[in-house]
Amino acid sequence: MYNQLSLLGKKIQATWSKILQGDVSSELIDNLAEKVDSKKDKETFSFTYLFSKIREWIDSAIYETGKQFEYIIKHKKWQVGFQIDNDTKEDIKADSVLSADLQLQIKSLANEFPGHKEELINDALELNGNAFDKTAFFADSRPNIVDGENLDNIATGSGITIANIATDIQAAMIQLDAMKIKKKALNKNAQFLAVVPTHLYMLFNRLKTVDRYYNGATDTDNDLKNTFKIIKNYSQSTLNNDWYMVNTNSKMKPIILQKRQEPEMTESIDKDDMDVTKFNWKARYAVGYGNPFSIIFINNS
Repeated sequence: MYNQLSLLGKKIQATWSKILQGDVSSELIDNLAEKVDSKKDKETFSFTYLFSKIREWIDSAIYETGKQFEYIIKHKKWQVGFQIDNDTKEDIKADSVLSADLQLQIKSLANEFPGHKEELINDALELNGNAFDKTAFFADSRPNIVDGENLDNIATGSGITIANIATDIQAAMIQLDAMKIKKKALNKNAQFLAVVPTHLYMLFNRLKTVDRYYNGATDTDNDLKNTFKIIKNYSQSTLNNDWYMVNTNSKMKPIILQKRQEPEMTESIDKDDMDVTKFNWKARYAVGYGNPFSIIFINNS
């Protein structure tokens, strides 16, 4: 293996950089993930900023937030790549243009990374592992939170007719508004976003845009028009009718996307196959649970 790039490697790297042009992201990542940079193998989060509150100054400052929390996110390594016959590599000249096939391969691989991060976010939501307070991320109570009120962030869905969805959207908004810690509203001035599987998108979009809709029995006024936004969760199965309501104006987003290393390319010749050169991109990042008070899980299973 070697790090010095061939002429072909330099052309591939330049094409890759031009396609990416910055952060590897997407609409779902931007709305659901708190993106943090890291220079270490893992990071420890205290989550004290979720409990901060202005108090009267009496003699000295107060930093006590009740129970103390420690949540660790450790990076993982990820890679993707392809190989090229060495004859092809040696035929490349300084003024050569990359083949159409190579350009498409590079574009496809560049798009793999935001797609992969979306998959990790969806996997974390579906897994419902423990959040920072040692309670399942989606839970109907959080016993380790001091002075918490209405911290239920999971709801049983009514179904997937337009009337069912309308009922559940309103309930989820009310549920987010009700959350408090030490009487402080956690979702004040919420901006609501429905994160939905692709097969339910059109139903949600009707409720977002139309003045009236048929609720199964009669036409009814649509009070939900323009009260929320929608994005598709492409990683969610089309057999899964669950969805999420998110406050995009919360102090912290539901998921933490911890970035250690953006995709970097290496070029190598396989010692067991000297006729090919391999081009690989390696990245280091990880997904963990962020703010459970900024999201409601509507369970239609």
